[in-house]
Formats: sequence, structure tokens, C-alpha cells
Amino acid sequence: MTELDRELADQRQHAVHHAEMRKAAAPMVPLSPIVDDSPISSRHLTRRTFLLGGLCTLATACSSPDRNTSSLPQPTDPSPPVPQLWATLDSGDGDRVFAVAFSPDGSTLASGGIGDTVDLWHVETKTLTARPRFIDNGADQAVQSLAYSPSGATLASGNSDGTITLWDVGTQSKTAVLADPERPGPDEDEVWSVAFSPDGVLLASGNNIGPVGIWDVASRRRIAALKGHKDDYVKAVTFSPDGTLLATASAADYTVRLWDVASHKNVAILKPHPFSGSLVSLAFSPDGTLLASGGGRINLWDVASRKSIASLKGHTEGLVQSLAFSPDGAWIASAGYDKTVRLWDVNKKKNVSTLVLKEWVSSVAFSSDGRTLASASQYDIISLWRLKS
Repeated sequence: MTELDRELADQRQHAVHHAEMRKAAAPMVPLSPIVDDSPISSRHLTRRTFLLGGLCTLATACSSPDRNTSSLPQPTDPSPPVPQLWATLDSGDGDRVFAVAFSPDGSTLASGGIGDTVDLWHVETKTLTARPRFIDNGADQAVQSLAYSPSGATLASGNSDGTITLWDVGTQSKTAVLADPERPGPDEDEVWSVAFSPDGVLLASGNNIGPVGIWDVASRRRIAALKGHKDDYVKAVTFSPDGTLLATASAADYTVRLWDVASHKNVAILKPHPFSGSLVSLAFSPDGTLLASGGGRINLWDVASRKSIASLKGHTEGLVQSLAFSPDGAWIASAGYDKTVRLWDVNKKKNVSTLVLKEWVSSVAFSSDGRTLASASQYDIISLWRLKS
């Protein structure tokens, strides 16, 4: 373990201890939603806060000269959505939230962060319905990524102890815990991102140490270890909508790599604008023609030509933590360390709406019908936005 790793581990332990002392000294808060925007106190930095927020500085730059979008589908000119705060969800424990994910039917929102549990929220009633335990190694760990299988039958989490949890939605029970057989140990390895293939057969995982994993969900076996990113630190993984490509992004070598899922071969290396810095987020458009990557700025890529067609500037501090396309492909939502959620017009390549929050935003997700946008912000605050055109 390097000095930096030890320092960041100490920061996480201190933050968790601080949260536990706070909870021990304060009365229990009912697990119910609030529609409130009260001030949130500052906390010590965790490993994820340091890595995602501090690896990049921003500078002004021009968009990429490769702007040939004539072959891409050109959507009609929709009116920009007007996000309205619908609800603020707060379970009351004050811990950081790193990930949110809607179930495919949009009825449930899963959220995870510091601690060994995942919160499950009923979206329409805005109530916390369950808090299953996902990590076996104690509350000083963290759930760092969440993904539902396409059928909605399984919820997967990427955890700070280097494990992946599979949870059966129907039986409300843990069905498997996956781990890289070559991982150095729970104190050194972390799973930062998980993603299901469109058919639900495969699960991809990105770690801070070691190769990208491709897992067979039914057998619980790792069937491929994709090596190529320098110094690892794979912060984001995502499958193309047709399931033929896997995109991975590294915070260490500043590249996006495309992998052929069938052959497990690296078929392209995408290098964003230099000022993009460390790359920590990815999203394919619903039709698979575009790929968005997030770092110091957002790059849009034409998947077929492997060329950058736009560099979206707007976030003013740190890294773009999370990206999500709307189901119709017209909009991109981005989560920033600058305490904003931004909506971008994909056709016009411009920022059309900015939502200002009190703390940095770690994750965004659209519901399957595109009517609701969820954003996770520190501490333990999840905002639900209704989008009206």
C-alpha cells in the first residue's frame, strides 16, 4: 500500500468514525422523506472524494475540430426540459451517497454510499421501504456503484472492499458475492463501477487495482480479465445498447477504451481533450451512436468513427462525476464536483439547464420514462426532479 493509499484509507476511517459518533450522540431520525433544502455540514474527505474531485484542474479550451455529425441521427428540436424539485430523500444517517439507480420499471430507486447497506426507495410515495446489507466486512466500507439487471430481477453493487454483491429483488436476499481471484486484499482493492450487459447475461466491473472484469452472471464466474489501461484505476464501465462493445474509462491514463465483448479484445483507444484529465464517468446514448465521457469536461464521441464530435464545457470545478442520457437520447444529465447538475442538449451540444445544490453531486440517473431525474449529493441527500417540457 502506498503512502497515498494509507492516507486516503485513514481519511475514510476518520470520516466513518465521525459519522458513527454523530449517530450515537443524536436521536434516531425517522426513515421518511423531506421536502427541504437545509444546510449540510462539511465533512472530512473520503478516498472517493479525493480521487474524483482532486485529480483534475480545469482550463478554457476550444471544442474538438472533429465535428462531422452529418451521419448521426438528428433529433427534432425539442423544448428544453424544465426540472422542478419534486422531493428530497433523506434517510437521516448523514452519510455520503455515491450512487443512485432506478429499477427498470421506475418504481424503485436504489442508493448506496458510506456503510454496508443499500437504501431502497419507493419513488411515487417517496418512502424508504428497505435497507438490505450488501457488504459483509463492516460498516466502515462503502457501496460505490449500483446497477439493476435489465429484467429488474437483480441489483448489483460495486464495493470498497473489492467485492461485488448480487441481490435478488424478488426474494429480497443476497445471492452471491464476487471478487477478483487475484485481488491484493480488501484494504487495497475497490470496485468503482459495475454494469450489466443489455441481455443481463454478463456483468462488467472496474477496479482501482487489476484488470476490468467480465463476469458470467449465471455461473458467478469471471470469464475475462481485460488488461490495457495503464496503472488500472478504471472508474467507469458501460456496455453499448446492442451489447457488442464495452467502454471503460481510467482516472490514471486519461483514456477511454472500447472492447469487443465477444473476443475480449481492445478495438479502440479514445483520447479526449487534454484538459479532460482523469476520466471517471461514461454513458452510451440509447441508440448506441454516441458515447459520452466525463472528466474535467464532457466529450461526445461518434462510436462508429471513434472521433470526438464535441467537448462540452460548463462544470467549473473538479471532475464530472456521473453522466446519464435521457431515454429518448435528446438530453445528457451530468453531475459535478462544482455542486451542480447540468442538462445538455445533445443536438445543439449546449448546456440548457443548471441545477445548483449545496454540496458536490456524485451520481445522476433518469427513470425509464424520462420523467424523473435523481441526483445524489453529500450528505445523504437525494433529490428527485420532475422534468417538464
